[in-house]
Amino acid sequence: MAATQASPASELERLRERVAELEATLAIVDTEREDAVAHARRRDEQWADYGALFHAIPVGIAYIDADSIFRLCNQTHAGFLSRSVEQIVGTHLHDVMDENPDAWARIEHAIATGESAEAKQFSIVSNEHPDDSPREFLIAMLPDLAADGTPRGVYLTSQEITEQTQTERALAFLIDASTQLAGSIDYDATLRTAVELAVPELADFCMIDLVAGETGHVVARAVDPERERLLYEVRQHYPFDPQESAPWTNLVREQGPILAPEADAGQIAALARDEGHAEYLRQIAARSTLFIPLLAGDEMIGILSLGMAESGRRFSSAEQSLAEELARRVATSIAKATIYRDAQSAETRYRGLFEGAADAIIVVDGEGQVIDANPAMTGLTGYSRDELLSFKAGEGQ
Repeated sequence: MAATQASPASELERLRERVAELEATLAIVDTEREDAVAHARRRDEQWADYGALFHAIPVGIAYIDADSIFRLCNQTHAGFLSRSVEQIVGTHLHDVMDENPDAWARIEHAIATGESAEAKQFSIVSNEHPDDSPREFLIAMLPDLAADGTPRGVYLTSQEITEQTQTERALAFLIDASTQLAGSIDYDATLRTAVELAVPELADFCMIDLVAGETGHVVARAVDPERERLLYEVRQHYPFDPQESAPWTNLVREQGPILAPEADAGQIAALARDEGHAEYLRQIAARSTLFIPLLAGDEMIGILSLGMAESGRRFSSAEQSLAEELARRVATSIAKATIYRDAQSAETRYRGLFEGAADAIIVVDGEGQVIDANPAMTGLTGYSRDELLSFKAGEGQ
């Protein structure tokens, strides 16, 4: 019996149904593909947003692996170290944070032990700018542990607090300076206190040249005893004379504070009176200098000179502001000490004249109470000075 063959019409219908099924399947695939592409695009956009946030966040973030190699770093952290992200990622900890053994030790301890470390303050010196003052940071550490607890690295978060730390130190310094200077009424003690406050907190050496009658008075202090000796020696050969037209004296008198972040041959030439003076300045070897007038009202009564040398530091505008505050306090204390010294001198002269007078003298206050009597009066009356001080005028003794 012969097999029944499908009619051409039915075959065509089945083909149409199959095509429709394929088209429907392709439509689903296209939709899924479009959804996948859209999802990938959204994910990329999100990652781009996360990346922008990661680099823009004002907190430094970095990851260091078990070999102490930076594997991740945001722009904020790189900026803290005066480098780019590309210069840090793939670089060893010691090469990025050169000569910072305290920070090295704490980070490497966290890597080795897998222990978290709360935020701690560190002073960091930049490789790129080793002569700059250290910057202050709060650094916290979070270990990265494998499933079995093995340390794989450490995440770092860092926040710069240099300005805050400088403000706190400046405030503490000025409070201390005010307390010490306010308690000093002796002229020489005031000057010694001033230079001891300045060194080494503000500078490696300090000298105060003060107007004292027709001449000058000097007091100096330095971290290096040899430099301190040179400071006094230069004044022996080139004394401070407020009336002389010495270049540096005129500059300070006319311009006020003078900051030289970098001391050089040009500055020596501007300050020196002659070649001998220039040679002393070269031996003193300041790397950075700051000259501030000491003012009593509008009158310049002296000059506060500060210098950086062996520490390698350089004066900044912030340090100049702090030094000017110190200079104001020093000038006020000097004026007070001068008044006290003059009063003592006047008292001494008075006592000399009073005690040595041939005439009998007795002094009474507004209420008639005897407050003083000279030897001639005690000899005349036969009473001792203490006895006379117990009397009151008009009591008939």
